[in-house]
Amino acid sequence: SRERIVPVVYYLSRNGRLDHPHFIEVPLSSHNGLYLKDVINRLNDLRGNGMACLYSWSSKRTYKNGFVWYALSDEDFIFPVHGQEYVLKGSQILD
Repeated sequence: SRERIVPVVYYLSRNGRLDHPHFIEVPLSSHNGLYLKDVINRLNDLRGNGMACLYSWSSKRTYKNGFVWYALSDEDFIFPVHGQEYVLKGSQILD
């Protein structure tokens, strides 16, 4: 069976400022859909091992007439914003 890949847009927030968006394609580890650990594995492949753990991750979720950032942990399922659109934000973890 062919590996399923989904597009993910992510923002990095450093010193209270949001970077320009980044785009990656993430292979799914489960037929259920996207999990944060899939994104973290892909980021570690692309940006260097340990990069993803410098950030706390949230996913964009629709809420009433707008949206919210929903805090995630590694094992969490990520809901698409709409259709197959995934938007994440990594907030730099400060010591």
